[in-house]
Amino acid sequence: MNKNKHGIDFIEVQELWNDIDLLEIPAKTTDELRFMVIGKINEKHWTGIITYRNDNIRIISVRSAMKAKEFI
Repeated sequence: MNKNKHGIDFIEVQELWNDIDLLEIPAKTTDELRFMVIGKINEKHWTGIITYRNDNIRIISVRSAMKAKEFI
């Protein structure tokens, strides 16, 4: 679903963690603790929302950073 809507799937998104300049900041939420990650894949910036469950990273949503700036 994310691939159709935002042009990237959750497998490709895992490359964000190869970006040495990856930023992670707390996201505004009212329930579960979530984080916004901002990084680059193939010279394009992406913004994702993630949470940590047990020892795993759960990717909730990812979109182009240009589209995501509306939410920051």
